Parts: sequence; structure tokens; C-alpha cells
Amino acid sequence: MSIRRSAKTAGRVDDFAIKRYSDGFHEALVELQKTNRSEATVATRARSTAPAIYLTMPKNQDSKKKKKAEPWYADGLRFECSQCGDCCSGAPGFVWVNEDEIADLAHEMELDVDAFEHQFVRQVGAEKSLKEYPDGDCILLDPETRKCSVYEARPIQCRTWPFWDSNLERKKDWKEACSVCPGSGTGRLYTFEEIETQRKQKSV
Repeated sequence: MSIRRSAKTAGRVDDFAIKRYSDGFHEALVELQKTNRSEATVATRARSTAPAIYLTMPKNQDSKKKKKAEPWYADGLRFECSQCGDCCSGAPGFVWVNEDEIADLAHEMELDVDAFEHQFVRQVGAEKSLKEYPDGDCILLDPETRKCSVYEARPIQCRTWPFWDSNLERKKDWKEACSVCPGSGTGRLYTFEEIETQRKQKSV
């Protein structure tokens, strides 16, 4: 590769070859400086030979990075809630609720907020969670029908199942969710955008 002459620049610059841009840049500057060009002109001429090589590599690397960064569930996932109640039972845990959710749940059960909170909500540090039965079942899971008694007003944590961070981190995590939830992996296909909307509502 050689540094091209500029038609707009007065005077003549001797032609010379640069073996490689990385190890020949300094030599190019030295040679050009011998022609009494200004430092700015020298730098401009030397840099003008680089873009064809220097700018091509990062583009390829960026495209590879973007491809690798694409979530494994980019093609979407299937889910259809069967209201089986399985996600409302099992090992002890937490269903986090905020003040607005507590108010909605109280309204659904036709209770005032204080009465609902006293009966169904527990304080966990600075946060609040729904209470549980001793066997781990959610306090709002009907023990006879095994269905959520406040399904239409259920908290965000419940609404966004199974599209939680913990279920989407790896394919293995999703398969585990499918093994305990008969609705996961079947039914309607949710697009990547729909999944992300659900996932970002609450970190679980």
C-alpha cells in the first residue's frame, strides 16, 4: 500500500511503500517529514491509507458480537395459562406486592385495604409479600378448586409468569419451568417483544 498524492496539495511527495499499517505508520511519518510537509499534513496523509483496512475489521467483529448477544428465545416462546394453581404452590417463597397491587387485591375481595393487608400480607424487611399456608401454598389459592381466588387482579409477579429473568437466563432454566408448569412451552406463541415487555415489568 502506498500513500497517495493529493492533487490539492502543492509540491511533490516521494512515493514509498508501507509494508503494514500497524508497523509502518511511524516509518511513513518519518519519510513524509523529510519532504518538509507540516505535521498536520503528514498525519493526514498517513491516516488516509488506513481506513480501508482499519475500519473493515471492527464491523465484522461488531456483527459477530450482535449475533452472539441475541437472546436464545429471540424466536419467541409458547405459553397458555391453564389456571392449574401449580405455580401458586410448592416450596415456600414470596409473592412481592406494592401498595397499588394491595389496593387492587383488596377491591377484588371487597375488603378495605387495611383489613386485606392484615389478613393476607406479611412484612418482609422493607418489602411486602402475600402470606402462605404452612404447606407453601399462596394464601389466595383456593384450597378446594386449586385456582387463584383473585385471578383477574393478581399481582404483576403472577401475571408475568413464566417470563421471569430466572426462567429466561438459559434454555435449561426454561425447561425446568416447563417441567413444573403445564402451560409453559404450549399454547400461544409469544413474540420476543411480548416476552421482553412481560420480563421487564418486574425482576423475578
